[in-house]
Amino acid sequence: MVAWAPWLGASYAEALSKGQGHVGESAVFTITVGGGISPPASLRGLKGFTISGWIPEPTPVALGLLGGGVLLLRLKRGL
Repeated sequence: MVAWAPWLGASYAEALSKGQGHVGESAVFTITVGGGISPPASLRGLKGFTISGWIPEPTPVALGLLGGGVLLLRLKRGL
């Protein structure tokens, strides 16, 4: 079973090729499908999985600029 964020594309392969995360897949398992008068199959054997997310981290330069801006604001206010 595979899952992906819908904004990454119409297929799992397309979403995976973008390399932005937000995709996940389970281990391979076998099910017998129902149909007709048979009840629907259970998902016995499906192991849980997570959808990996890509969270960008700020660069040291961005953190330095943010810290410098806060420092200037505090010095300007005299705090």
